[in-house]
Amino acid sequence: DDLVPNFGLNSVEDAQQNGIINFGNKRTGPIAPILFRLLKTCCMKLNEHEELDEIDALLGCEMLMPRNFDIPEPSTLDLIICGINW
Repeated sequence: DDLVPNFGLNSVEDAQQNGIINFGNKRTGPIAPILFRLLKTCCMKLNEHEELDEIDALLGCEMLMPRNFDIPEPSTLDLIICGINW
């Protein structure tokens, strides 16, 4: 797979601290959005003001996505759907 980091929302200064989300891992990639929702829910329940400051960096992480979206492969479609769910 020819995957490159795309769609990051964090600033360039923060980019060195951020991770990159990889949905391409067949075992854990598809459940990454579900795990993030669980993390978000836990943070909101633990924080009395229901703020998500602790996980803001995750919201803007880049995702590993294909260079070319024109290739109609099932793995490309899986990555697009996971990216949309993220």
